[in-house]
Amino acid sequence: MSHPHQLTDIADVMTFLNAGRARFTLVSKATGNRFTYRVRAAKDGRIFFVSLMTGPDNERSFTYLGTLTPDGRSYRHGVRSPIAEDAPGARAFAWFHAAAIVRGDLSRVEFWHEGKCGRCGRTLTVPESIERGIGPECTGILGVRLPPAAAQAQRHEEMLRGEQEDMFEIQRREREEECERMNRKLGFPVGHRPEGWA
Repeated sequence: MSHPHQLTDIADVMTFLNAGRARFTLVSKATGNRFTYRVRAAKDGRIFFVSLMTGPDNERSFTYLGTLTPDGRSYRHGVRSPIAEDAPGARAFAWFHAAAIVRGDLSRVEFWHEGKCGRCGRTLTVPESIERGIGPECTGILGVRLPPAAAQAQRHEEMLRGEQEDMFEIQRREREEECERMNRKLGFPVGHRPEGWA
């Protein structure tokens, strides 16, 4: 059984890579070597920029590596990349592209996401979303088809969110009514709100 942050299906990997804000770590099963990458979509979505983590800050220490087409079929090492094409991190991504993306073979590499949605970057909390690497709203936006159990869990989560919003609205109305009652009782104008009234 795989860890929930590990994607083992090539279709899930491709969905994650094409989401627009993917960050992931590749681990060689043979050597244990690992490299962390970021794949971001250009504003027009016609190309994806691949960056390699090259420093200690796992939020900002990324260096441009190359470009990837949205279908994943073509990867090019960037002419302007300060990372040499034969550097270990560059070779690892080129190998991953050829083996996993083009040929669909994940048998020699582990693909780990960090628990954040590959599209919006928010932390994932729903188990099905963690397993997929894409949050429930972004799943809908990307048009990802869910297995029946996951689709049912997403509908349940949306229903709970709607109920919570309804409850907040009811509580807000009750506070407004209580404030108006107190204003009438104390002789204040109807629209008066005491200091600190939420």
